[in-house]
Amino acid sequence: MPIQLNRWGGVHNEEVDRKAIFALKILLLVAIPTVMASTILATVYAWIQGRQYGYTVEDWQRCLVSPNKGGFGVGDQTLFTGSAATFAMKAVVFLILSFNGVNAGLIDHDMLPYALFVSFSGLLGMTVYRESSPIQPEPRVMSATLVTLTKFIHPRMYADLPAYQGQPEPSLCTHAFHFNQAFLVVQYMMLLLGVGLFSIAVYTITFSPRDYLDVRLAGTRATLTLVPVIMTGYLLTLLAKEIVAVETIQVLQESQLGYMFMFKKADMDIISMTMMVTCGAVLEGGREGGREDGREEGREVVR
Repeated sequence: MPIQLNRWGGVHNEEVDRKAIFALKILLLVAIPTVMASTILATVYAWIQGRQYGYTVEDWQRCLVSPNKGGFGVGDQTLFTGSAATFAMKAVVFLILSFNGVNAGLIDHDMLPYALFVSFSGLLGMTVYRESSPIQPEPRVMSATLVTLTKFIHPRMYADLPAYQGQPEPSLCTHAFHFNQAFLVVQYMMLLLGVGLFSIAVYTITFSPRDYLDVRLAGTRATLTLVPVIMTGYLLTLLAKEIVAVETIQVLQESQLGYMFMFKKADMDIISMTMMVTCGAVLEGGREGGREDGREEGREVVR
């Protein structure tokens, strides 16, 4: 298969590039309507949240914003609609970042390790990403993730709504459940797009000329080893918080309080984002540390 240097000094395999770019174009065509659908659903959730006190017992939207009465001190409000809206837009941001990273990697193979890391971070952002603080897993101050939203949305989620004045009949909440289902379907489509982008990055870096990649990595392995160590610690923190979140929802469902959603709206805190950017910069910096020597040795490999 033909191999050539690009104008940045990177080595390209034309056959691999052709297949990767074609796959990226297909994903982009699918992503455009998917992102639009996610944005529309997020807007509707936010609209319902803003009008939560204007709905009557005859409106199915009332099921989405029915007051919490579980004694957890959250008052006359539910946090689900706001959490769903912010999560959907957060997923859109991570998907766009993944597209940008993979596209940059296909243009310049020197950026492939960074593209791989960005697409992996995008998968985290669309599934289990939470803010770094608080460190201790406390449900009331943790944001929603795709796992907790999936656990929360189920056919009997509104079956145990308490009967009191101003509360809709559970049978009316079928429309609300179907709306939540549509939201989940779109979010999983976003996740599949993220998996596709990550797969493109893995495929391209796997079938790039190995000798040339090893030249660029020479002398930087000790530094790059720190990246998986840091990410392992971060992933273990996310796992611990996710276990607590799922167990919390399970307890509420078993207590016939399955309509309660006590997780706050999603956020993108500066600590987590800085850590991700730093890890990505270490990867890219490690690859570029011997740029001049690597370029000359890379030309020798091609010859």
